[in-house]
Amino acid sequence: MAGPERNHITKNPVSFQGRVATVGVIVFLLATRLCCAEQTLYVANNGTNSISAINSSGTVSAFATSPLFNAPNGVVFDAAGNLFVTNIGGSNNTVEKVTPFGTVSNFVPPSAGLDFPVEIAINSVGTFFVSNRELNTISQIAPTGEVSTFVSSGLDSPRGLAFDADGNLYVANQNANTISKIAPNGTASVWISSGLSLPQGLTFDSIGNLYVSDLGTLSILKITPEGLVSTYAHPGGLGSPTDLAFDDEGNLYASVWDFGSIWKISPGGTLIDTQWATGLSTPWGLAFSSVPEPSTWALLGLGAVAVFGLSRKRPCESECSEGSQRTCAGNVPSGKFV
Repeated sequence: MAGPERNHITKNPVSFQGRVATVGVIVFLLATRLCCAEQTLYVANNGTNSISAINSSGTVSAFATSPLFNAPNGVVFDAAGNLFVTNIGGSNNTVEKVTPFGTVSNFVPPSAGLDFPVEIAINSVGTFFVSNRELNTISQIAPTGEVSTFVSSGLDSPRGLAFDADGNLYVANQNANTISKIAPNGTASVWISSGLSLPQGLTFDSIGNLYVSDLGTLSILKITPEGLVSTYAHPGGLGSPTDLAFDDEGNLYASVWDFGSIWKISPGGTLIDTQWATGLSTPWGLAFSSVPEPSTWALLGLGAVAVFGLSRKRPCESECSEGSQRTCAGNVPSGKFV
């Protein structure tokens, strides 16, 4: 007489590798959310020779300080996340490079021919452009640091710089109260000749409107692609706006040098928070980082390694058939007989 049939019961316990892989996925998704959900605004503190970082809540923290800074003014990020900073203090006339980890080194030395480099911009191929206020010129700087003259005439105390989607460079002429348009080949022409008063910082929105911090009227102006000028935001006596920057949600930020603060202006200019960030020292240049923070990169890398490494099939896994007593390397049997 045959004995009772032996039943094979598989418990399918969650393996250690499975748990780690799950954690890896969670870490990866968390890091992805961090890098996409929050932008960090960087500002040059002209008065304390430092760069501050400001999170989406307006909390200010120190990012970089260095003896190389001397009245830092204009700031811009390259595609790799390095921040480039112009110095206008004394006879410095330099550009410094700051890595994502805050390490500062000289990029353009005092001997390169810059003169009161107020602002800096970068085009789509990584070439930098600097407005020389005292020379009334625009310098072009290769990614390797070589300096040449891009525009040598037709400007008057050039300040803010901004590129449109077609690669044209726009320049705010403070003394002439105009905005010049410079074609990619360096040909300059006056684009806006009225309606401005001591224009400073420039920035474009996502649909091609140009915004100007108008120091003479203490307001932010909006200029359509057709050249129509209107007032976008005017807090009224609450500081002198200098540089401008948009975040990904369409909020506009303005550095206010005499109040040591940053304005946050909602899309459409209807809501103005004049105390969004405070405690700065003669803030000037503004720039949002184009890549995630170093800590976020670390999380992304950790999660990716865990997911990739632990998703690979172990060499003997296919040999561990259901009900087998064989133990694969580092594993317990997947079930047992009772």
